[in-house]
Amino acid sequence: MKYYEVHRDRTCKAIGKNSDWYKWDKDTNEFGTVANVKKFLREEYGSCKRSKMYRDGKDNEPLHIGFIYHYNTPKCSYDDQPKNNQDWVEVREITAETIIVK
Repeated sequence: MKYYEVHRDRTCKAIGKNSDWYKWDKDTNEFGTVANVKKFLREEYGSCKRSKMYRDGKDNEPLHIGFIYHYNTPKCSYDDQPKNNQDWVEVREITAETIIVK
């Protein structure tokens, strides 16, 4: 069985403040097709700014593994500050095989 996982680390900081970024959510969503993954990302992020996300590979060469989506949100009820958000998104193809453990 093959399916696709969308892994998101969601971060934000207050706009116009000298505050640090913090991770406010982490989630994983599963989809049966790449078309469904694209639909999900389009619905979540639309045409917001996107930049490449990298991981170190062998010999420290950069490997493009996903995208960082940049967007702003209005004031939040818990601190009354608008937020600058960055969602770090990686899509993985998963091949699952059932095994019997005795």
